[in-house]
Amino acid sequence: MIQLALPKNKKARVWFDPGELDLRLGGERVERVVPCRTTTVQRDGFAAVEFFSPAGHHQYALLGARFSASDTSELRVRVVNGAVAGNVPGSIAALVELLHVGLLPEYVYAVLDVAATEGAAGRLGCGDLDFEMAAHGDIGSSLLAFKSVTCMVLRLLLVNESERQDEAVIAQIIEDGPRVW
Repeated sequence: MIQLALPKNKKARVWFDPGELDLRLGGERVERVVPCRTTTVQRDGFAAVEFFSPAGHHQYALLGARFSASDTSELRVRVVNGAVAGNVPGSIAALVELLHVGLLPEYVYAVLDVAATEGAAGRLGCGDLDFEMAAHGDIGSSLLAFKSVTCMVLRLLLVNESERQDEAVIAQIIEDGPRVW
């Protein structure tokens, strides 16, 4: 796990190993399928981001996804639907947020609106993209927060092994948020 202290008191935690973040949820998944028109075959991967910004109306979101490349002609995006009472160990927002494991339905569709696009299919390649870990807060979570963090997760899935070790590269992806995706 990489912990980042960003400008304007923003904070983030980033994971590339799903074993370090135990927030997997079972249950219903909402799915969208997007045609995949790329010959690029990406590697399998996992990325998760917990993001907190205390400025103004603070923002909070935690989202993790696993990508499994396949020899198909589509990108299948699935997002776990539902929230349960739960704890986010060591959360960067625990002092100011009441956190819940999972996603409310409006956040599920915000994630799908960003991830289930031809642009995402073109960059990631064909396969299965499962958003299987998530948490939201009572106050700071919003459609905007989850759309932004979805962009961060998608970009992190594309970084190579050496970039995963470069804190400056990871910090730039988090700072850029949806501006670059």
